[in-house]
Amino acid sequence: GGEPLLRKDDILRLARKHQNLTFGVFTNATLIDAATADAIAATPNLNMFISIEGGKEETDFRRGAGVYDKCLNAMKLLRERGVAFAFSACYHAKNCETVASDAYLDWLREQGAWMGWLFKYAPIGKDADLSLVCTPRQRAWVRQQIADYCARERYTIIDFWNMGHVATGCVAAGNGFIHINARGDVEPCAFCHYADSNIRDESLIEALQSPFFRAFRSAQPFTDNPLIACPMLDHPQSLVDVCAAGGAYSTHYDAPETPEALAEKCHDAAKAWQPVAEQLYAQLDPRWQRIFAGVSRAHRLRVKCFDRPLATKPKEER
Repeated sequence: GGEPLLRKDDILRLARKHQNLTFGVFTNATLIDAATADAIAATPNLNMFISIEGGKEETDFRRGAGVYDKCLNAMKLLRERGVAFAFSACYHAKNCETVASDAYLDWLREQGAWMGWLFKYAPIGKDADLSLVCTPRQRAWVRQQIADYCARERYTIIDFWNMGHVATGCVAAGNGFIHINARGDVEPCAFCHYADSNIRDESLIEALQSPFFRAFRSAQPFTDNPLIACPMLDHPQSLVDVCAAGGAYSTHYDAPETPEALAEKCHDAAKAWQPVAEQLYAQLDPRWQRIFAGVSRAHRLRVKCFDRPLATKPKEER
């Protein structure tokens, strides 16, 4: 729900209270001053993921004037205090060649980034800019470039939408991952802004067994090819179907939209990516294919055996 360091004191309190857990904070870094950097340095289980999307022009293009310089200052403050941080970048049609380049990744490592996350631009929300959606060629190039760089440099970058084979497909809706937004809506993942449950109204166990989540898990895996694992970007009609089956509502804060509207925006890119992804999957090491097939069978069996509605008391009786 927006910039997490707006609630810096709450985050620091939680991290210090639960020192057996690690906390990842994806931040635009604009609120990291010397005092905040000192507090972060004193909280070793709090990890900063600084959102930066290329050089000054690329970063300020989407994030606002002056944000790039504030990112550099935050990196400097953390580096001076010996705090390891990571980077997070959204790549799109206008910055992907910079963000995934050897020179840029080398520069981020020199700044002190110990790992990174890459997220492909997703046209979420009714005001999304479709001109930023990557072409299949761009998405495939980023995938190969990141894989080659990490293998050569022994560096860790998680290319979220291109590493479905490593995650063994979609892990959303309680299949290893969920997301709870600031309003308490229990969403399948941080990018899928639909829900039928709210943590303020029911327990986490009940939310995990909600009609929407059960429908979502029953549809997993959405494909036999983990390189097209996402129901939102790669199989948009599947998202429409599971939302309808589970009675899900939009949870987007600023620009709510129906699953049908999102699917319409994603349809052409998904269709164009599929043959490319099929070719790339055929070139994967056969062990990945065997692993994914085995995990898919295990998931279907688990859903069949254990995904049952829970016998719970009506809310008014609790």
